Amino acid sequence: TWKVRPGWTPDEAARALSRAWAKFVALYNRQHGARSLQYYVVPEATKKGWPHLHLAVRAEWVSHHALSEFMEAEIGSPIVRLIALDGIHRVAAYLAKYLGKGPHQFGTMKRYWRTLGYLLPAFFEDRVSRRRAGEWHSDPRHWQEIAWDAALRGFSVDRLAPGAFIHARAPP
Repeated sequence: TWKVRPGWTPDEAARALSRAWAKFVALYNRQHGARSLQYYVVPEATKKGWPHLHLAVRAEWVSHHALSEFMEAEIGSPIVRLIALDGIHRVAAYLAKYLGKGPHQFGTMKRYWRTLGYLLPAFFEDRVSRRRAGEWHSDPRHWQEIAWDAALRGFSVDRLAPGAFIHARAPP
């Protein structure tokens, strides 16, 4: 969350938060190995209109203390809250809550962004790498997981029931 102080606009603050997060990710990945921290980010305005970021992070461990100290040193905003989301459904609910709120855009910043590996869990990477382009295949995942994945990628999911209809609508 951005610590409000004079001389900043909400748009500038959002860009600074975004840059600080990108720098933290780069530092984390240098220390723990390339692509070891995967994330999904949704910026949101507080009631007063200042930015904060909602993050769904997939990593071995992110220290609350280290992240807070980093944000304090980088942008003077040490306000960090971490919660554990256990399971795909809680992550989906968390992201849906903030993606579904009234859209607020800070300047030209995207409404959300993510690392490419966030939506592809490690246990599917091996199966995907063996497929040939253009080939039909049967997806081994549960239908709810496929529908959730499609919704996160921006596709329209008509109904959440076995045999959910997923329309090929271009993501925003």
